[in-house]
Amino acid sequence: MMNPIHLCIGAPRAGTTWLFREMSEHPALFLPRVKEVRYWNNRRNDLDRDRVIERTRKEVADLTDSADHLGWLDRWAQVQQREPFNIPEYLNLMSVSGRPSLDISPAYCFLPPARIQLLRDGLPKGSKVLYLIRDPLDRLSSQVKLHFHLHGMYRGNPSTDDLAAFLDNKNQQRRWDYARVIENWAAVFGDDFIPLPFDNVVRNPRGLTSQVADLLNVDLRADNATRSDDDFTHSESNQNAQAWVTNLARPEKRQLAEAMIPAITTFAEHQTNLGQPNPAQRWLDKLHKHAAAVEPRKAPAQELPLPVQQLMRMSESLGDNCEYGFWQRHQAYEPSSLFRWAITRIEPLIAYLEKPTPLFAAADLSPHSPGMVDDASFGFKFHSKLVERDDDGQLRLLTDKAAFEAIHADEAAKIAHLQVKFLAQMKRQTGLYVIKANAGLSEDRLRHLVTLLHRHNKTHHLLWVTDNPDEDRPILADLGDGLLQASLPHFAPYTTADAYHPHGWIQIMQAAAEHAPIADQIARMQR
Repeated sequence: MMNPIHLCIGAPRAGTTWLFREMSEHPALFLPRVKEVRYWNNRRNDLDRDRVIERTRKEVADLTDSADHLGWLDRWAQVQQREPFNIPEYLNLMSVSGRPSLDISPAYCFLPPARIQLLRDGLPKGSKVLYLIRDPLDRLSSQVKLHFHLHGMYRGNPSTDDLAAFLDNKNQQRRWDYARVIENWAAVFGDDFIPLPFDNVVRNPRGLTSQVADLLNVDLRADNATRSDDDFTHSESNQNAQAWVTNLARPEKRQLAEAMIPAITTFAEHQTNLGQPNPAQRWLDKLHKHAAAVEPRKAPAQELPLPVQQLMRMSESLGDNCEYGFWQRHQAYEPSSLFRWAITRIEPLIAYLEKPTPLFAAADLSPHSPGMVDDASFGFKFHSKLVERDDDGQLRLLTDKAAFEAIHADEAAKIAHLQVKFLAQMKRQTGLYVIKANAGLSEDRLRHLVTLLHRHNKTHHLLWVTDNPDEDRPILADLGDGLLQASLPHFAPYTTADAYHPHGWIQIMQAAAEHAPIADQIARMQR
């Protein structure tokens, strides 16, 4: 008799990565070391699959059951992206001698009823279907972060228009329609379909591990009872990228909550088998609470086309003062960014990108102006509360040692966080880096700066903004190799950086958003 082939069908962003990592630790169950097999829908293209196979072969080479994993990879390599779905091929793919297997593919929650029935008719006796479901607002907030920050290229939170387009997407709506998923799968699999609340991934992961093992009728690894609690930490707290992803604010959560209330109301009215106390009503109450929040979003100074809003969120200021940061602020966009409110110069910036080192050491700081310090490590100027005046009116650092240490610790931690974010995004995410200088910049040094950016990610563009417009020149010029040039009628004075030319910045960003390579990057991020 063939061993069971169990499924976990999601929900997306509801603990499936935790389940994959956790159940991979138990040798009585076979899990392919490729999370999301996706045989029954959303198959990977051949190029993506081949890359995954090459990487995974190295990862499994030293496992005690490497032969099973390598054999599975060989069979998976034969699955063609566009071939029809069929049970014999799937049984051959997932069957491993002597133990049951588990296919964790959150996209399966979208399968049509006919394909669910095909699975029910073809899977071995005893096969179970698990469905991890999570507090809808937490799950969707995590999905938003994944879409806009981790898979996308945003440096800050999406706009109201961005979120509206995201929430109107039918695929996103299907992800939070728990009632529909449960109805479709339970109608076919009956008691072999088991919804599991994500709450226990956080509150009692050890207990949830045991519950899953019991449901799948597999033994846990021998030392499971003595494992430390840290071994069970759920997946999101293990994702280093989360450290630099911005949390959603109340107005954004209100927008999410309003979109989900109808579907979760239906879910709460009909769902009774999630254990006691049933979390469904608590989740719905939370949505209503957020939907009733009265904290509106700040309105932008001018409504911008959606591609310009999106490009603004893919951009990063490199200085040399706060002018671009003020334009972002007046467009109701407040990203946290290392150089957004700093004074920078081109040579220190180049030196930093050539060899980034920690900033804001106490010994390197000196007063620059009221409310700003000079960091001698590279010559950057940062806003700070560490500056005061003496009795003669001269600037100095705080002389109260306790106050200095407390404020410095707080500000140094923020700078360190922004450094991590800046460097991680420079490596991971395509960006439009914006640089200007009232005193002017040389093209030669800017090309060197582009080279340094491209060391981390060759898809970056550097937007060089000048204040010498030429009527015979287009608003935006492509100088090649990732360097763009645009002009404003004038720069804001350093003493009043918010006295910028708003229409000029809008024209520049509109032209950049329409520039073919950048327009393509914007479009790809939204897919």
